[in-house]
Amino acid sequence: MLRSARALVRRPPRAHAHARLRQLATKIFDGPLKAHHRERAALAPDFSNYSYLHEEVARRLLDRLDDIHESYEFSDAVDLSCGPGHVRRLLDGRGVQRLLEFDSSGAMLALSASDAAGPNPPEFEVTQVQLREGEEFPRLPKESADLIVSCMHMHWVSQG
Repeated sequence: MLRSARALVRRPPRAHAHARLRQLATKIFDGPLKAHHRERAALAPDFSNYSYLHEEVARRLLDRLDDIHESYEFSDAVDLSCGPGHVRRLLDGRGVQRLLEFDSSGAMLALSASDAAGPNPPEFEVTQVQLREGEEFPRLPKESADLIVSCMHMHWVSQG
């Protein structure tokens, strides 16, 4: 009896092949690693030399608030991934009464807090919350914020 060469090749079951592919897959959205990177960046002695890009993007982002009719008020605002407080500084004079700053890095929150305690404190109440490991979005009560801002962070959020 003559068999073809294909019949002699033993193939793994399909489920096994898929499991092997999952093992080889790269983890794209690694929240703990991103938090570690943010922590190290905040602790770098020359951090301020590299934060100009975030400052400029925050300025352009908040300039868009001026395009919204001036009768709309943003009394309760949320800043996702606040970093050293770029958005907080630019919210002064825009009617904000309370700002909730979230970040995965305690060092970034500390930078923002020390900046807020500096010579130009904000004219509104600021509360800071560190996101827990693996948490990408904070759990907020429904309709608790008038404005939610995320400056250069959303591309790090997994959809899954």
